[in-house]
Amino acid sequence: MDDSPVIQADATSALSNYLHLLVCIPDDLDQRISRDAYALRQLKTSGTDQLVPSHRRRVWTRQDQRRLKLQQGLISGLWPRCRTERYIDQVTPRCKAWLREAIMEAREDGTVAAIGSKLDAADKAVDAVLTAARDIAQDEVGMSTFSTACQALQEIASGLIPWTKPPTDSVPGQNYNSEHTGHSDDFRSMRWFGAPYSFTPNQAAVMKVLYEHWVKGVPEIGQETLLLAIDPEAPPDRLNMVFRNHPAWMKMIISGRTKGSYRLVDGNEKN
Repeated sequence: MDDSPVIQADATSALSNYLHLLVCIPDDLDQRISRDAYALRQLKTSGTDQLVPSHRRRVWTRQDQRRLKLQQGLISGLWPRCRTERYIDQVTPRCKAWLREAIMEAREDGTVAAIGSKLDAADKAVDAVLTAARDIAQDEVGMSTFSTACQALQEIASGLIPWTKPPTDSVPGQNYNSEHTGHSDDFRSMRWFGAPYSFTPNQAAVMKVLYEHWVKGVPEIGQETLLLAIDPEAPPDRLNMVFRNHPAWMKMIISGRTKGSYRLVDGNEKN
């Protein structure tokens, strides 16, 4: 799923935001399905006192407690809510909301007759992907159905990209100046519109993702995706704890327009 279409359009466009979400869904789900499968294998083959590998033994944490609860759910014959199902519950209303916005935008632009059927096909394709992913989360089968659904979704998204609005000067990152922004190779240090910042390794992993999306003109990224950049197997719980007491938090890094999303602020923005 590395051949996702690239969307370079006005980040204020509802269609652009909707398509960006559609392009991200297959990879986001694929990551969570893999992590859920790994967790289940570990829990099915380990006792309660072996939830953490011996070479990583440490003080009992909330992550260990969640693993214990997960195992207890399996022992009792109940499938607990896994990462995949949580993601599906979170992304479904976002998809519906951006679809409504994209349809309203098309009506205002006079393009609804041309792309209305394409948007309807995209909505059905998203439902097919989410349904296939949920089936995998419940019985660990159906990867071929999921892959086929993802491919169909990406083809539909690619067909809608020409209808997105062209980039404008107001799009975050589209006309960035190297004199205003800069970063080290590992993103441990950054210069952001005259302000220097330093970051820990975990923070740098997040900054790399935020910066790359900002440059592409699609700056908003969900918190869970950002946390996965730190550690795909055991990500932190909350982004605000990763940047606790850091001067960049809510000054350089701000909340996006949708719940649970974040982005980098432009130098000419007031926050």
